[in-house]
Amino acid sequence: MKKYFLLLFLIISCLVSAQNTVEKEIISKVNEVAVFIKGAQITPKTNIDITKGNSILKFTNLLPFINAKSIQVKAAGDLVVLSVKQQKN
Repeated sequence: MKKYFLLLFLIISCLVSAQNTVEKEIISKVNEVAVFIKGAQITPKTNIDITKGNSILKFTNLLPFINAKSIQVKAAGDLVVLSVKQQKN
């Protein structure tokens, strides 16, 4: 019986520690702007240090008129971008 409780405790502690997600808020600053006849391309660039594991990065101070289909994220280093989502506040 003690073995089952110990096994259950280990499984629960592993699940809790695996779900640890870090959330960072990044204030965006515009670095480049290209103006076209029907719109513009705005490029904010930011260097961010991310700890190992899952992280949620929230970019704030963006323009409210962004076309959701035009959002691109580029990352350098040993990481994988899992998803990109636009949300208006």
